[in-house]
Amino acid sequence: MKYLLSLSLFCIQLTAFSQVTNTDVVFTGVFGGTSIDGNTYLNPTGSETWGGFANEDVSLYPLSFSDAGEITFTGATAGTDADVYFRFEYNPYPDTEPSFNTVAVTVSGTVETAYTVAIPSQGDNTFSSFLFYVTTLDSPVTLTNVTLNSSATVACVDESLINPEAVCPTVIDYVCGCNGVTYTNACFAINEGGVTSYTAGECVNSASVTFQVDMSQETLLGPLYITGLNIDGWCGTCETMEDADSDGIYTYTTELGLGTQEYKFNNGGWDGSESLETEADSACTLSTIDGELTYVNRVVELTSGEELILDVVCFNACDACDSDPVQDDVAVTFSVDMSQEFILGAIYITGSSIDGWNGASVEMTDGDGDNVYDVTIDLAPGTHEYKFNNGGWDGTENLDATEDAQCTITTDGFTNRVIALDTTVSELQVGTVCFNSCGECEVENLIEENHGPLFTIYPTVTNDFTTLKFNGNNQLNKVLLINDIAGKTILRKEISGSADKEVLDLSSYDSGLYILTVITEIQSNSIRLIKSK
Repeated sequence: MKYLLSLSLFCIQLTAFSQVTNTDVVFTGVFGGTSIDGNTYLNPTGSETWGGFANEDVSLYPLSFSDAGEITFTGATAGTDADVYFRFEYNPYPDTEPSFNTVAVTVSGTVETAYTVAIPSQGDNTFSSFLFYVTTLDSPVTLTNVTLNSSATVACVDESLINPEAVCPTVIDYVCGCNGVTYTNACFAINEGGVTSYTAGECVNSASVTFQVDMSQETLLGPLYITGLNIDGWCGTCETMEDADSDGIYTYTTELGLGTQEYKFNNGGWDGSESLETEADSACTLSTIDGELTYVNRVVELTSGEELILDVVCFNACDACDSDPVQDDVAVTFSVDMSQEFILGAIYITGSSIDGWNGASVEMTDGDGDNVYDVTIDLAPGTHEYKFNNGGWDGTENLDATEDAQCTITTDGFTNRVIALDTTVSELQVGTVCFNSCGECEVENLIEENHGPLFTIYPTVTNDFTTLKFNGNNQLNKVLLINDIAGKTILRKEISGSADKEVLDLSSYDSGLYILTVITEIQSNSIRLIKSK
């Protein structure tokens, strides 16, 4: 290639299209339980939902509709009206995408009548599969004189145009060839690349896209995900959307190639995926038939490299959410029983909607000294994950996804407590639970008349002092509890494992029956203790 310094201006070459007319098209292939009798097509009861008829004349392909095209045919019925439509696919199943369906046409009457079906422009897409469907069961349709008008395009690259001896100016005036390659100027595009068409400027093959979905009217089942073939390979739980300002609107930005992009939103995963409908949500979706399955996904068409911020849509809908009154928060009171734990510091509650999982900023209090810690927090209706921390994250609960399934949810390997709030209540008292458990605290061993293996006590009836003597073979730290007959904790004391005895002063106690319990990491024992007058 020779170069010439020049300031010449080049005119952009336009691709020329011409119409191609295919006449007497027939559909000889049957699938999914349909049948053909001459030119009469039948979709009987018992056939598959995806049953139809295929054109098998490979000389028609590939088909292009760079300009709008149309189908004309003569149709008649046996007396019952029948709905029909046509479908174009990139290749026969399973390599079908891109694809599109025409609008449905109702064939009426027994007299042969001419019908026309418009085909909108499909850009640069090509199709090598032409299908026909009768959607009215048990209604034979006679189809003749099928004519298909499509576009014939000039090949993108014509090798006869390549001329290594051509002298091209070195002026930089970028053009984008129809083959997606950027050339210094039009001369290079033609003589070096052999392209038959190009556009001004460098080739742009991708664009930044921001997706937005409103979850304010949904109960969150976990993280919110976006999924799509070119987003995460339809993983479903790989790409998380974020609600940075906690307004219920989740966003996600990524770079996507130009063309048609399918996607959808998942609430917590595939079990909470959107359930979009082919007809009701046709304004924002694309339906794909794959065997017996029909996939209805959101779709966006990217035609330029300019940044695109999509409008906010309501989850499971094409439009924005209806404006509802702001939902009031629910005042939720949480309670945790720490009577069987060694207290490592302040008791905290933590969660995404409570403290952003800080772990040590929202403190619970024990106002009456019964070792039950409480806190009341205003939370929005919806699902909230949380847990209790004894002194901080080093003393956090270690809940089990299986054993504690009744009060927890496991997300990305983390098992947390969970609560679902609705708009029907303004206040909620969550039942008291034992730390690291879904239920209330329980004494593990039966109460004994005298004493258990952890200790001996004397006397068990006293009006002032009683003495606990700990077994010498037990060097574990202990928690000593005295509860009245109603279950209220009167005394809680932590005792070092090195202590061999503990003297208790009961002189200030009301007379009556008390339960004395000693707890270690591995067991607990209780006795009845009587305070005499």
